[in-house]
Amino acid sequence: MLAELLKGRRVRPDETDAFSKLTHDKDLCPQFKTQVETMLQVYRAYGQDVHDIQGMRDDGIDVLLRYETQDGTQRRVGLQVKSEAEFQQWADKKLALPQLLKAQYATAIENVGLNDFYVLLCVNATRHKKRIRMLCSEMKKFKVCTIIEPIYILDFYEMGYVDLWGRATRLLCNNDTILKKATDEVDERDADVAFFLVALVCKALGEGYHVSDADLNDLWTEWLEFSEEDAGSDRLAVIVDDLSEEEILKYEGGIYLLQVHQLPPGLCALYFDQSIRMPGLHPDVRSQMLSLLELRDRLMIDE
Repeated sequence: MLAELLKGRRVRPDETDAFSKLTHDKDLCPQFKTQVETMLQVYRAYGQDVHDIQGMRDDGIDVLLRYETQDGTQRRVGLQVKSEAEFQQWADKKLALPQLLKAQYATAIENVGLNDFYVLLCVNATRHKKRIRMLCSEMKKFKVCTIIEPIYILDFYEMGYVDLWGRATRLLCNNDTILKKATDEVDERDADVAFFLVALVCKALGEGYHVSDADLNDLWTEWLEFSEEDAGSDRLAVIVDDLSEEEILKYEGGIYLLQVHQLPPGLCALYFDQSIRMPGLHPDVRSQMLSLLELRDRLMIDE
């Protein structure tokens, strides 16, 4: 799962200039350690055995991860981070980076007994295009070495807690019955209706059954912020009509009542699943559900 997480959404080469001002010790290593720790929280939440993660500045690696696979196999994974400063030293012929990396690889394999050695290239992909290609060529014969290029690793580096938790959960639980059922329930609806459904499930199961016009208008505003759309307010009336036809909303006495027995069962199950697994980790179950259901990703694809 770590390999798939590290190789995140591909960005444009010019976007990797974000790495230019980041330093190895102060910025990059602490953030990658934090991101991997979030991934481990997912493992623990779903009953996987995780030993530890630690920052290291010797034995050829920057971050060491120890964990156990489902079949009980112990694995050790090392992350080696390469910064813009190191690549610039290489460009200025002040550092023989390929030779250094090979030495770090050998040390890590011998001293730590790594199963996987990941090299994270946190550099400007445009400025160092030839050097990236050269380094990948130099290291391709090293069996357990995987190089993650800047256009892939930037997404992992910048990913927020909720999105990272959601992505890690989807990778770990890609065949989970609850997640699949909930995903099917939102996929068969328009994205804005799906957003409202998730929000209303969270309200019904966590707050109460009454929904006012003001509540619906607030949800509409939140949807516009979430989707970055500029849809007309008449669309809100269409959404409310759709939910009323499904008997999820019932207008009575000047207010809407949520009909809990009509709510999609997969979304309800996912709400309780996340509420139980996430206490103390992230209180916003709705945001977590939206991330798990990949609603924002769906919007990007629709564009």
